[in-house]
Amino acid sequence: MRYETGWREPAAGRRIDALRAELATTDDRAKVIAEFWAEVETEGAPLVTPIDGDDDGVAVTFLWRDDTGTTEHVGLGGGLVLNDWEQHLLRRLADTDVFHLTLRLPRDTRVAYQYAPDIHGHWDPWLETAEQWPVYSKFVHDPLNPPAHLDRDPYPSSVLDLDPGRDVDLVAALDRPASGSLTEHQLVSTALGGERRYWVYLPPGEEPVENVLWSFDGANCLGGIRPPQNLVQSLVSSGAIARTAIVFIDNPYQSRQAEVLFEVLLDEFVCNELVPHVRSHYEFPAERERNIIAGFSGGGEAAIITAAHESALFGKVIAGSPGIAYMRRGHEPRELYARFRAALPPQDTRFVLTVGELEVDRVYDIPSLYTAAHEFTEILQEAQFDVTLLTGPNGHDYFSSHVLFARGLQHLLTP
Repeated sequence: MRYETGWREPAAGRRIDALRAELATTDDRAKVIAEFWAEVETEGAPLVTPIDGDDDGVAVTFLWRDDTGTTEHVGLGGGLVLNDWEQHLLRRLADTDVFHLTLRLPRDTRVAYQYAPDIHGHWDPWLETAEQWPVYSKFVHDPLNPPAHLDRDPYPSSVLDLDPGRDVDLVAALDRPASGSLTEHQLVSTALGGERRYWVYLPPGEEPVENVLWSFDGANCLGGIRPPQNLVQSLVSSGAIARTAIVFIDNPYQSRQAEVLFEVLLDEFVCNELVPHVRSHYEFPAERERNIIAGFSGGGEAAIITAAHESALFGKVIAGSPGIAYMRRGHEPRELYARFRAALPPQDTRFVLTVGELEVDRVYDIPSLYTAAHEFTEILQEAQFDVTLLTGPNGHDYFSSHVLFARGLQHLLTP
């Protein structure tokens, strides 16, 4: 079954229609275009207009100004369009420097996005990030909506936040650097065939650690914008959750896809090597209900499968936008569904899955992340696990997904 949200469909752009009509009747096209861009500079971009009879959605017009006169096409990418930016092109308004694309989006959308000017291709789940970096490194933020913070991300992004008054405390917490300590470690892994980094974050204070959050994609989390320890410390300080440490597990760009698709023994590394190594250096609780395994995107499916390891070390799982329907090259989609069913974790394992309503991209014959999250929730329900699915008006990026992560963590750790 394919789950649909109805979002990201083409919509009428009122301002563009008005501009087109003005250009058709004016004797001074240059003046009309100059006035349009002056208006955009004053009001900001993207342009947001209501849709008649639609209480849930709005029309959002993305704009690009072709200052050079040489641009052929501009793709919409980033968290808003994960896979195939060439299927979401800003089109040139004839004989102008205006490129535009209008989509129907939730009226409370919060998402990071980028532009791909004259960049061809699409994301390939079987290529490592390092192999695709020459393409992604050319993506740019929206010059008409410069980033306030996201220029620190490996892929500089702009933000579309249509309801900035929502989740104010959580967003503020993301911007507030965590105190406490962050220590880098290394261990030699037989399962992975080499050295592997990990980092341990300890919140401030001398009280015993009550919970441990084990998180995949450590370097990506720590090197990007608004690292998750900011949120965790805020939740601890407010009393929402007990004192929680974080172990960030590195999944290098050179090998990440192979690891999260379990072409290598990632779960063996975590359960048989990493956890014992960490516990030999830190006084962390060993009870299953105090250990949460988490990840986002490919890290989300890694968290699910690692929770099903025979060691049964983790009692709680947060899988953000999990790519659980992806498969190894030459295999069939959903192969990890079968792997999970063949070796279920203990029945008391609790799951939180999160996914954005804008995560509807498909690549090859693989279900979208939105569909996969719903399908896998049904699998967990059929197996009578405690599972909660959280959705929101966001896309596939760390910024907009952090709020769902925080809610999931509170759900699992609130007494």
